[in-house]
Amino acid sequence: MQIELNDNDYISLYSDMAAAFLDDTFNRGDESEIYITDKNGNQSYTEPAQDRFNEICDIVTDVLDKNNIVQMDLEQQKKKEISIIKQDLKYLEKKLDYYIKEIKGVS
Repeated sequence: MQIELNDNDYISLYSDMAAAFLDDTFNRGDESEIYITDKNGNQSYTEPAQDRFNEICDIVTDVLDKNNIVQMDLEQQKKKEISIIKQDLKYLEKKLDYYIKEIKGVS
């Protein structure tokens, strides 16, 4: 069985897993080795931490792929979204027809 995730879910999954692994293993106890804060207060990884995060992302995505958890391609995502929209439109059409009949019956 293959699990296909949309872009947002797939990226969130592997990046959250990589961030958790990085935070747990990279220079434990010294956050100054992991994060830097710029003059505007924005926090980001230090260069070594960013490099390690990228490596961990590669490892995590390989593990996900080996376990058939994959990123849905853009065309599949579009088709799925269009299908959902069509279903919603059919439902709304039926509801609208129902209310129109109700209004005509009342008049």
